[in-house]
Amino acid sequence: MKKPKDFTANNMENVYAHITEATQEPEAQKTAPAAKSTRATFMIREDLLEKLKDYCYTERITQKEGLERALGLLFRKVNEEDLLKRPEK
Repeated sequence: MKKPKDFTANNMENVYAHITEATQEPEAQKTAPAAKSTRATFMIREDLLEKLKDYCYTERITQKEGLERALGLLFRKVNEEDLLKRPEK
């Protein structure tokens, strides 16, 4: 059974601070031009998908926006020079 979220007055500052920190977009993303979107189909663990859906519902954003935020956080920590380029098909 899921643990209920604690939205008491004592905990609301922590909840708000955590959500605000987690949803802050990096400056590069704020100023970057809109990127072209594409449709992708892939397999994902059910537990991760459920967490994504819960996060998106909590933030009142689309699953696309939630996944873009998550991938944005991942790739901020990755040095692009360390990535291998895929060969052309």
